Amino acid sequence: MPTNLRLLDYPSPPRAYRVLHLAADGRVLMALPIPAESDLEALTMAETLKGECAVELWDGLRFIEHFAPMVRDVVIAGEGRSELAALVFPAAGFSQNVFDGKRRTLEGTGSSNTIRRILILDEPPSLDAGEITDKGTINQKAVLQRRAALVEKLYR
Repeated sequence: MPTNLRLLDYPSPPRAYRVLHLAADGRVLMALPIPAESDLEALTMAETLKGECAVELWDGLRFIEHFAPMVRDVVIAGEGRSELAALVFPAAGFSQNVFDGKRRTLEGTGSSNTIRRILILDEPPSLDAGEITDKGTINQKAVLQRRAALVEKLYR
């Protein structure tokens, strides 16, 4: 048995933390991305961003991990709305039945985990439209702007 083998430490993908500012009625007033590397750092930053309204911390990668391997990426919408929505970029082998089953396991785990409206997108993110950054990550703002009509449709 070879003894010169070593475990390679590949970097994990960056977290996708967002702070959601909530109105008293639960509407999302604003969603701000925050550049945190850990849950503790994200919680600390969220606390400092807390003004007179409630805040919730969201980590989009946990959503993706929960639905792995069926979800490639997710964009969270809901600013100014009473409920959160997700635009989901499916991965190869996506199954609506399996996705729905996993989705039910998130119900009742807190409002930031309860995505009430979900749209599975047919079209992958577009590099040409700026939906993918130079680093290969999703540009949330570009996706929401380019697909604003789909987001509006989700809330009708």
